[in-house]
Amino acid sequence: MSWARGCTAVAHVTGGGIVGNVVRLLPTTWTRSSIWRVFPTPEIFFEIQRRGPVAAEEMVRVLTVGFGMVVALDPGAAEAALTVAQTNGVEASIVGEVRTGTRQVVLT
Repeated sequence: MSWARGCTAVAHVTGGGIVGNVVRLLPTTWTRSSIWRVFPTPEIFFEIQRRGPVAAEEMVRVLTVGFGMVVALDPGAAEAALTVAQTNGVEASIVGEVRTGTRQVVLT
């Protein structure tokens, strides 16, 4: 997730899912986080969704759908952070951005 210049934050995404955890790291000056739905989702989550049945929005809100952690950092540092993660065997991708707006996480 790209972040406003000079700011960093980390959210361990467990109970509460993406929305419930990422909103906690939003400062009051940059308040809207958009998470794009382009991230890879492990097949097990699709199976849970089919068998539930569970709506896609509920899967993201309640479950982690494959996210273990969200790191918010300066956009200029994103590519270097991805390289470090991937070089060390950690799957990582840019999944969103933070910008001004109401204090919420928006799935787009």
